[in-house]
Amino acid sequence: MNNFELKVNKIEYDGIYGENISNSNKVVEISKKLIGDLAQEHFLVFAVNNKSEIIGYYTAAVGGVDTCSVDLRSVFRIAIIVGAKGIICAHNHPSGVLEFSDDDIKLTEKIKSGCSVLDLVFLDHIIVSDNGYCEMPEELQGG
Repeated sequence: MNNFELKVNKIEYDGIYGENISNSNKVVEISKKLIGDLAQEHFLVFAVNNKSEIIGYYTAAVGGVDTCSVDLRSVFRIAIIVGAKGIICAHNHPSGVLEFSDDDIKLTEKIKSGCSVLDLVFLDHIIVSDNGYCEMPEELQGG
């Protein structure tokens, strides 16, 4: 018998579920609060419905102080289960450096490809720290 239990994390403050995130400001705010000051990299995925409302979020990976190995299956698993229309990814840089590394860019491209295959809308990838954020480079935007 399969004892699979779906656990989608609950955010510690009110008003997140159903929050419209048609722009990145709300995701930045939430991500900074959740992972901005952590000493290890954390990779979050926000699942949204067709109205760009958050229907769940989850931690897809936890890494070290300057790297995080993200399994693509972990990125998409919950989004598919909850029936998401799209995803937004966010991760932290404990170093405070708010730039996409080559590995971040490669991962973003893989996630975008996976979204295309799975008919999910890829909305954004954001890096946060306790002192700021950056969005993915313009050439990677779109889905």
